[in-house]
Amino acid sequence: ALEQFFPDHDVFHTPEYATVLEEAYGFSPAFAFTRKGDEYAAGLPLVLRPVDALPFDGARPDLWDFETPWFFSGPLYHGDPDKARTDLQQKLASWAEAEDVVAGFMRFHPLLMNDKGWPAAQEQGQVVVLDLTKPLKEIRNGYTKACRNALENARRKGIDVTPSEDPASITAFADLYTQVMKEKKAPSRYRFPASFWRAFETHMRGHWCVFEAWHKEVRVASSIVLYE
Repeated sequence: ALEQFFPDHDVFHTPEYATVLEEAYGFSPAFAFTRKGDEYAAGLPLVLRPVDALPFDGARPDLWDFETPWFFSGPLYHGDPDKARTDLQQKLASWAEAEDVVAGFMRFHPLLMNDKGWPAAQEQGQVVVLDLTKPLKEIRNGYTKACRNALENARRKGIDVTPSEDPASITAFADLYTQVMKEKKAPSRYRFPASFWRAFETHMRGHWCVFEAWHKEVRVASSIVLYE
């Protein structure tokens, strides 16, 4: 259904990413899907969590909640989006009532703009969008002055950035990321267990590339780019 009806899906909508969350956190992945012939279709990837596994006192073990995969996912539509969304919302509510699902948390996609028609949606934070189809010079002209100065400073100091699809680069990124989170005393929601990185490297092959910044053969920075 994903490839047939929703060609504009993101990597966070894929079953491979759902498998990462299942292996790393024990979540139960599912994909809500509804369709009316060729008129419309709607899909929503989600993961189920037992409520008693969450940090709430007195939570009943027979109840569930769901959330959509982070970071950017949410509903997908084909055909008439309004009819597709309405049908999905009705089916989702009926399913939740039948399966003792007491709450749901959804993350929408800033490029797909799929938050329309979900009245409880709230905007949080900002997302920077770069159109990579433009010439590189035009893209760089859109950077802030501070960003351009930082790039020039890095070039002067001999910083070299290289792409890598070597699994060892995922391990190096995870180590560096964990170190930075500890130094900044970041909340737990910003941290990932080792099981996440193992599952990520295994199941998301072909969907990631690590860009590493080097200075005199020392890795000084690292960033993961995901693609579908």
